[in-house]
Amino acid sequence: MPFRACLIALLLVLTAATSARAQVFDEEELTQCALQKALASLTCKPPEEFYFLGKRTGIYIYTGYWAMHYTEFYAQPADKKLVLFSSPDWGRERISARLEVDYLKGCVDVRLQKSPCNSHAETKCCAAKPPEPKAP
Repeated sequence: MPFRACLIALLLVLTAATSARAQVFDEEELTQCALQKALASLTCKPPEEFYFLGKRTGIYIYTGYWAMHYTEFYAQPADKKLVLFSSPDWGRERISARLEVDYLKGCVDVRLQKSPCNSHAETKCCAAKPPEPKAP
């Protein structure tokens, strides 16, 4: 009987050690970061030039210098799969992108179909990796 209990315990430990674990992260913070990077890519500016003002009724609001004055930019996620970007200075133009959350890696990515400046702009934000547990 002790042999069977040890075998079951060993199998449980091995299963837990090899299974993928979800990363613990602040999804809201990483979404803000990824949206800011995507907005920067859409406007050919560095992300640091956009400031997150807040979130109102599910819409992320940023401000930045555009067309010789400060203006607001909006990012509206829909169904956690799509995000629409707009600004009063863009008129009726809306730009859509895919919003992807990778819970296993702890990352949020906004995938632009095309960017006027850099088609390979990095729009992913990931949580810091927790330190690996040390073996006894």
